[in-house]
Amino acid sequence: MHIDENAALPTRLIENEDARIATPVRKRNFGDVRADANRLRRALAASTCMMVAWSLFEVPWEVDTDSSLEQWAAVITAKALLMAVAWLSLQGRRIARYVLLFVCLTSVLAIAPELPGEFVNAPWLAVLSSVECLAKFATLALIALHMKPRMR
Repeated sequence: MHIDENAALPTRLIENEDARIATPVRKRNFGDVRADANRLRRALAASTCMMVAWSLFEVPWEVDTDSSLEQWAAVITAKALLMAVAWLSLQGRRIARYVLLFVCLTSVLAIAPELPGEFVNAPWLAVLSSVECLAKFATLALIALHMKPRMR
Protein backbone atom coordinates (compact mmCIF):
# COMPACT_ATOMS: atom_id res chain seq x y z
CA MET A 1 0.00 0.00 0.00
CA HIS A 2 1.46 3.32 -1.08
CA ILE A 3 0.61 6.47 0.84
CA ASP A 4 1.20 9.81 -0.79
CA GLU A 5 2.54 12.06 1.96
CA ASN A 6 1.94 15.20 -0.10
CA ALA A 7 -1.68 14.44 -0.97
CA ALA A 8 -3.15 16.49 1.85
CA LEU A 9 -0.93 19.51 1.21
CA PRO A 10 -1.97 22.34 -1.08
CA THR A 11 -0.10 22.30 -4.38
CA ARG A 12 1.48 25.73 -3.84
CA LEU A 13 3.38 24.36 -0.83
CA ILE A 14 4.61 21.35 -2.76
CA GLU A 15 5.80 23.32 -5.77
CA ASN A 16 7.79 25.85 -3.77
CA GLU A 17 10.53 23.59 -2.32
CA ASP A 18 12.92 26.50 -1.74
CA ALA A 19 10.49 28.31 0.57
CA ARG A 20 10.46 25.49 3.15
CA ILE A 21 12.09 26.26 6.43
CA ALA A 22 15.10 24.07 6.93
CA THR A 23 16.10 23.08 10.42
CA PRO A 24 19.39 24.65 11.35
CA VAL A 25 22.20 22.16 11.47
CA ARG A 26 24.70 23.06 14.15
CA LYS A 27 27.34 20.72 15.33
CA ARG A 28 27.95 20.77 19.04
CA ASN A 29 31.49 21.31 20.01
CA PHE A 30 33.21 19.63 22.91
CA GLY A 31 32.82 22.68 25.16
CA ASP A 32 29.02 22.58 24.85
CA VAL A 33 28.86 18.89 25.67
CA ARG A 34 31.19 19.34 28.61
CA ALA A 35 29.15 22.29 29.94
CA ASP A 36 25.93 20.25 29.65
CA ALA A 37 27.55 17.36 31.53
CA ASN A 38 28.73 19.71 34.26
CA ARG A 39 25.25 21.24 34.60
CA LEU A 40 23.70 17.78 34.83
CA ARG A 41 26.27 16.71 37.43
CA ARG A 42 25.59 19.81 39.54
CA ALA A 43 21.82 19.36 39.26
CA LEU A 44 22.15 15.72 40.29
CA ALA A 45 24.29 16.66 43.28
CA ALA A 46 21.84 19.37 44.36
CA SER A 47 18.86 17.05 43.96
CA THR A 48 20.56 14.25 45.88
CA CYS A 49 21.52 16.60 48.73
CA MET A 50 17.98 18.01 48.83
CA MET A 51 16.52 14.51 48.98
CA VAL A 52 18.80 13.47 51.86
CA ALA A 53 18.19 16.73 53.73
CA TRP A 54 14.43 16.34 53.39
CA SER A 55 14.68 12.75 54.53
CA LEU A 56 16.48 13.90 57.67
CA PHE A 57 13.96 16.73 58.15
CA GLU A 58 11.13 14.15 58.21
CA VAL A 59 12.59 12.07 61.04
CA PRO A 60 10.52 13.72 63.84
CA TRP A 61 7.31 12.78 62.00
CA GLU A 62 8.44 9.20 61.41
CA VAL A 63 9.08 8.42 65.08
CA ASP A 64 7.77 9.88 68.30
CA THR A 65 8.39 9.54 72.02
CA ASP A 66 6.18 6.44 72.22
CA SER A 67 8.22 4.60 69.57
CA SER A 68 10.04 1.47 70.60
CA LEU A 69 13.79 1.07 70.49
CA GLU A 70 13.46 -1.13 67.41
CA GLN A 71 11.54 1.58 65.56
CA TRP A 72 14.18 4.17 66.43
CA ALA A 73 16.93 1.80 65.31
CA ALA A 74 15.13 1.09 62.02
CA VAL A 75 14.70 4.78 61.20
CA ILE A 76 18.29 5.66 62.12
CA THR A 77 19.66 2.71 60.14
CA ALA A 78 17.54 3.60 57.09
CA LYS A 79 18.70 7.23 57.18
CA ALA A 80 22.34 6.22 57.65
CA LEU A 81 22.15 3.81 54.69
CA LEU A 82 20.48 6.45 52.53
CA MET A 83 23.18 8.98 53.40
CA ALA A 84 25.94 6.43 52.69
CA VAL A 85 24.48 5.46 49.30
CA ALA A 86 23.93 9.12 48.37
CA TRP A 87 27.49 10.02 49.38
CA LEU A 88 28.93 7.12 47.36
CA SER A 89 26.76 8.13 44.42
CA LEU A 90 28.07 11.68 44.59
CA GLN A 91 31.61 10.27 44.69
CA GLY A 92 30.94 8.67 41.29
CA ARG A 93 30.41 5.04 42.30
CA ARG A 94 28.29 3.49 39.58
CA ILE A 95 26.82 0.72 41.74
CA ALA A 96 25.75 3.34 44.31
CA ARG A 97 23.92 5.23 41.57
CA TYR A 98 22.04 2.06 40.64
CA VAL A 99 21.15 1.49 44.31
CA LEU A 100 20.02 5.12 44.70
CA LEU A 101 18.01 4.83 41.48
CA PHE A 102 16.30 1.73 42.89
CA VAL A 103 15.63 3.39 46.27
CA CYS A 104 14.15 6.48 44.62
CA LEU A 105 12.04 4.43 42.22
CA THR A 106 10.59 2.18 44.92
CA SER A 107 9.93 5.17 47.17
CA VAL A 108 8.09 7.08 44.46
CA LEU A 109 6.06 3.99 43.54
CA ALA A 110 5.17 3.43 47.20
CA ILE A 111 4.38 7.05 48.14
CA ALA A 112 2.63 8.48 45.06
CA PRO A 113 -0.47 6.23 44.99
CA GLU A 114 -1.19 6.98 48.67
CA LEU A 115 -1.00 10.78 48.41
CA PRO A 116 -4.68 11.47 47.55
CA GLY A 117 -5.89 9.55 50.60
CA GLU A 118 -3.28 11.18 52.77
CA PHE A 119 -4.43 14.66 51.70
CA VAL A 120 -7.94 13.78 52.90
CA ASN A 121 -6.85 12.41 56.29
CA ALA A 122 -3.74 14.44 57.21
CA PRO A 123 -2.98 17.36 54.88
CA TRP A 124 0.20 18.41 56.72
CA LEU A 125 1.70 14.92 56.47
CA ALA A 126 0.60 14.76 52.83
CA VAL A 127 2.59 17.93 52.10
CA LEU A 128 5.66 16.36 53.72
CA SER A 129 5.18 13.20 51.66
CA SER A 130 4.62 15.20 48.47
CA VAL A 131 7.88 17.08 48.89
CA GLU A 132 9.67 13.78 49.57
CA CYS A 133 8.09 12.21 46.49
CA LEU A 134 9.04 15.16 44.27
CA ALA A 135 12.62 15.22 45.58
CA LYS A 136 13.02 11.49 44.98
CA PHE A 137 11.43 11.73 41.53
CA ALA A 138 13.77 14.57 40.56
CA THR A 139 16.75 12.58 41.79
CA LEU A 140 15.48 9.51 39.93
CA ALA A 141 15.11 11.45 36.68
CA LEU A 142 18.52 13.10 36.97
CA ILE A 143 20.26 9.80 37.77
CA ALA A 144 18.57 8.22 34.76
CA LEU A 145 19.71 11.10 32.53
CA HIS A 146 23.22 10.92 33.94
CA MET A 147 23.47 7.17 33.36
CA LYS A 148 21.90 7.31 29.90
CA PRO A 149 24.13 5.67 27.29
CA ARG A 150 26.04 8.30 25.35
CA MET A 151 25.89 8.38 21.57
CA ARG A 152 29.37 7.94 20.08
